[in-house]
Amino acid sequence: YGNYTENACAGANYGETHDYTVTITSPADPCDGITTPTGASEQIAILGGTLANLTVSGDNLVWYADADLTTPLLLTTPLVDGTTYYVVSETDECQSEALAITVTVIDPCADVTTPTGDAVQTVAEGSTLADLTVNGTNLAWYADEALTQPLTPDTAVENGVTYYVASVTDVCVSEALAITVNIVGDDPCAS
Repeated sequence: YGNYTENACAGANYGETHDYTVTITSPADPCDGITTPTGASEQIAILGGTLANLTVSGDNLVWYADADLTTPLLLTTPLVDGTTYYVVSETDECQSEALAITVTVIDPCADVTTPTGDAVQTVAEGSTLADLTVNGTNLAWYADEALTQPLTPDTAVENGVTYYVASVTDVCVSEALAITVNIVGDDPCAS
């Protein structure tokens, strides 16, 4: 058989040859597909709200207190009026650009004020809570200072008893005005 040497650039005298094309690529970027969260850059929140109450879309959201993304925050972090918070989509290997959200915190109870009136009021026998003089809006009457025992405006008042009235909305209750009733005379309407 003799000596056999193979030259990679020459044709083969014995056996068979194959041509292959090899393409060398960079490894897949693990950050492909990670996108910046979306949402309004200015949002309004109710007093007592947290980061969880902000409207943001994205995956694996992580919140930060600073633009440098060095101070992470929990979703239970209370919102502070005028503060800017930063949110990113984050994995073990990647972090998106940050979405900055500036928050305006509003107090839905700011306009709910304590009713006003005299702390001691004199009325005729047979009078009701509706006969007491009180200035305020959305008034609700109570039999107790803790405001746990509601009364209707047509409740007959009793001498020496203290009643409580507050301004209320769907979510707010003002401080209560305490009114002690002093009954004098006869009911002019009684027969």
